[in-house]
Amino acid sequence: MASTVVLEIVVFAIVYACITFFLQRKVSNMKKVNELKDRIYKIQKEFGDMVKSNAPKAELDKKQQEMMSLLSESMKYQMKGMFVVVPFFLIIYYLVLPALFAAAAAGTLLTIFSTNLNYQTLFIVTAFLTGIFLLILVAISDKIRTSRQEQKA
Repeated sequence: MASTVVLEIVVFAIVYACITFFLQRKVSNMKKVNELKDRIYKIQKEFGDMVKSNAPKAELDKKQQEMMSLLSESMKYQMKGMFVVVPFFLIIYYLVLPALFAAAAAGTLLTIFSTNLNYQTLFIVTAFLTGIFLLILVAISDKIRTSRQEQKA
């Protein structure tokens, strides 16, 4: 019984993590975020060169202000997804999980490295690790796609 519940929770957490990951990427406009990241990188490089060449403080302040403005805009795009994901998480965590796994609420489902995991902790750990795995996969995929585009150009 316990192993079946553990498997169900793990599958549920993986499905949840996949849905929220792709929802967040759609809402967050990752293309715009990456464009801003490239612009910020260029400005940081210019700023470093200006510091090395002892540019006037007024020019440094202006460049730094430009960079901060872009960082703020980038953060705004990234945070958009949180307004979708956080309420979804709260609904899942406080309403759906207890309803689906009421029988598992009584105690420990799994012990890993001397740590007892109940159904909620197991859900969070699985969803978190799945999210990290998806981030790594997407980063690798983006890097491959970028290098292929650079080779074609």
